[in-house]
Amino acid sequence: DINDYIEFYNTQRYQTKLNSLTPEEYRNQAA
Repeated sequence: DINDYIEFYNTQRYQTKLNSLTPEEYRNQAA
């Protein structure tokens, strides 16, 4: 399922960019 892939890609790909946080965790921290 493409949505599953996108979710996996987003949560894994950006961990290194966001100090090992997922995009959701990063948004929650930045809020």
